[in-house]
Amino acid sequence: MVDIRLFDPARDAQRVADFYNEEGYGPIASGRAATARIILDVLAERAVKLFVVAEQRGRIVGTLGYARMSGRRVAPDGQLFAVMFLVAPSLRAGFLVGRLFSDSFERFTTLGARSLRVEVDPTNRRALPLYVRIGFRLVGDGRPDEEGYLELVSHLPGVAAALHGERSSVAGGLPYDARTIREARRQTMTTGVGRDRTGTPTISYDLEIDGVPVRAVAHADTGEILSATVDGADIDRRADAMGERVRDVRSEVVRPLADGFLIAVQTGDGSIRIEHPIHLGPLAVDPFPVRGETPAGVRRPAVRAVTTSITDTRWVSTDGEITRTVEFGRGSVSVRVVNGVGDGVTIFPWSGFRAASLTVSSASAELGRSGRYIRGVWPRDHADFEAAADDTIEAESAQAVWADLTTGLELSVAVSSPGQWRIEGPHLARISADGSLHYRYVPCNRRSADLGTRTGGGIPRPYESMNQIEDEPISDGSRVVLGATDRYSVDVDPREGIVSWRVGDVDVITSAASHGGVASIGVRRVAIWFALQPDRFDPDVGAVSASPDARLMYRRGVDGWSVEPLPDSRLILRANARGARLAANEVVAYLTITAVQAELWDPSEGWLPDETAGCRWRAWTSRLRVRTSNGVIEIDPLSGRFPEILVRRESTGITVAMFARADVAGEAVAWQMRFVP
Repeated sequence: MVDIRLFDPARDAQRVADFYNEEGYGPIASGRAATARIILDVLAERAVKLFVVAEQRGRIVGTLGYARMSGRRVAPDGQLFAVMFLVAPSLRAGFLVGRLFSDSFERFTTLGARSLRVEVDPTNRRALPLYVRIGFRLVGDGRPDEEGYLELVSHLPGVAAALHGERSSVAGGLPYDARTIREARRQTMTTGVGRDRTGTPTISYDLEIDGVPVRAVAHADTGEILSATVDGADIDRRADAMGERVRDVRSEVVRPLADGFLIAVQTGDGSIRIEHPIHLGPLAVDPFPVRGETPAGVRRPAVRAVTTSITDTRWVSTDGEITRTVEFGRGSVSVRVVNGVGDGVTIFPWSGFRAASLTVSSASAELGRSGRYIRGVWPRDHADFEAAADDTIEAESAQAVWADLTTGLELSVAVSSPGQWRIEGPHLARISADGSLHYRYVPCNRRSADLGTRTGGGIPRPYESMNQIEDEPISDGSRVVLGATDRYSVDVDPREGIVSWRVGDVDVITSAASHGGVASIGVRRVAIWFALQPDRFDPDVGAVSASPDARLMYRRGVDGWSVEPLPDSRLILRANARGARLAANEVVAYLTITAVQAELWDPSEGWLPDETAGCRWRAWTSRLRVRTSNGVIEIDPLSGRFPEILVRRESTGITVAMFARADVAGEAVAWQMRFVP
């Protein structure tokens, strides 16, 4: 017998920690065991409104919570995230998984929430079908974010609550559980997802309440009911109780700084951003500070109404409780934050540096460390369990310096007031104080004199020219074979990508050895494929994972890709995306390969040895060298703007994503792969 009940902090905190440690879930996956204190701190920092546990014979065997924040995203007002969903392996095939949701749904609307969100690995074959059956739908474009997750939303709790009054014969509690959805097992992530005639994103639900069919169409983002029918009768369109909405005022003020840097403020939300034209995306994003009880979600901060006043010497933003003043000096930006309510204040700046090093120093602790940051190696990143971080120092006199390894751009942030500074991974810092904080940004361009000799976001061309292959493609059914000589050959599937590349008697890459790399990408029939993607620098989604893109056709028209094997053991990958519809996208070439090691490039130190002992990690680099059982593959950019390589090291191999932007008026994106036996 399994009992599902509310979490009791005094009774359950340590037992939940033990359960997570046993299952390898939570901070222990990043090297630190959970404790009762950590569990309680995590629940507080993520603003968990409801937390239930499943208990069997005195042991915790399952948990589920509803929180304001998940994955460093803060849910909109009236919505919560399903978090910390874990069930013991021996019970995952039974009814407990569904019961955790159905039992907790009875309490959900008492939290003042109408909608529920969840982040899910699309390859999780147990969790994903469950989420779909209970009403979760995919509103985005279906590509997993940089963390490998899809975000799903369910507006069913609010829809069912709003329609409850239409069925006066329904007695008792809210008539909403997994059985409410008609034909639930036939649903998919996109069932009912669409747009109305005005272009508004919508989700339609076919329900059954007290045996009566109900159909509702809700706004996909807010959950507001746009139309509904009960037993075939239309219900007037309702502006159901959504609460007061914060106006989205997107007005931006930009100010130049020294050495080509820029600083901008969004006057409507108070966020500030520092940029430089030779770096793609912001160097730093500093959302408006939060009070003690508000989650600090840098990927998607809480939305608040902020007013900003602008003068020649300062910017002052306030939400009526917290005031942030930004002042400009010679070569620096000074920021002062004051919470007039006096219950604490937190800032959480995000670094947009990718292929970079991080130096952390403090006058009051021996935490000083400097090195290239690699997600999964250093700094330690306890995503969703940030309260477990042990890299906490006294904020006063502490400093962090991010330095781009290719462009020479640097940005430091230093604090000159008391508080606590916690490092939460390579991109993140959380700094808290009782009532006020004073800190300063100092941007620096170490190579400003060299800009005229650099291209594409600061990455030099490693070779001056390419030899054109003279072999004509040889058709082999639906496949194309290039080269087809004793020296080299490339097998191409025009619909998918590159199946294999052979040099002499060596299979350099092959789909047979393609492990899938990132789980969310899955196992592919090809080893190399091409896609168009949104900006890689968006903190919310980052570098998304993509399948072969039908918008990029093999050797067809302006928008397409091609491959060129050369006799000297090189393979040239090219892609065009210059059409008016596609020019705003980034071009990405993916490679999955079973490799022993991956070596990153440092312009000052050369190739950095892989000393990660096979652990999972990811990092950005301008050049890459991978070592396989057959030899070495070196990958270099040849053309394109802002070329960068995202490397993911998994337990089964390596996934490489080669990013660049095509020049609308110039040449295509091109990458070179060179094989050394």
